[in-house]
Amino acid sequence: MEPNHGASPQTSAAPYSLVVSNTTYGNGQSITVTLNNTSQGIPFEGFLIQARAVGGHKPLGTFQVSDSAAQTLTCNTANSAVSHTSDANKTHIQVTWLGPKTKETIEIRATVVQSAKVYWVSVQSPKLSYSGGVRLLAPALSQLLLGTSVLLLALLTV
Repeated sequence: MEPNHGASPQTSAAPYSLVVSNTTYGNGQSITVTLNNTSQGIPFEGFLIQARAVGGHKPLGTFQVSDSAAQTLTCNTANSAVSHTSDANKTHIQVTWLGPKTKETIEIRATVVQSAKVYWVSVQSPKLSYSGGVRLLAPALSQLLLGTSVLLLALLTV
């Protein structure tokens, strides 16, 4: 995830952060991912965002974009990364990540380009743990509805 800009990445703390809407995920669960500048007045020109298992290199999950400043990319699998569409200055970008079937601990990672020769790699989100997500809600909801139906039937027969 390092651009070929003819310069080395910055070693100082990045003035950017990745914020996630949830730190747990399930198969197909939507997580909002926001790349922000953390210092006023320091926009970025470019970015590359990907989700990976902690310590891993293979992209996991898929991304969706709704902003014309972002586009999905294919890195091994379709829509497995997000990048910029132009080098216009940005202060934040928001995308949606859909959790994979894997049960690994995942982090969202970004490379953020402030200018052609100034960039940071491995800007990381908080870690995301597998929770089973929305797929686990269906059985619980079915049991609740069944229990409610039995209770209503018992009350009607009294």
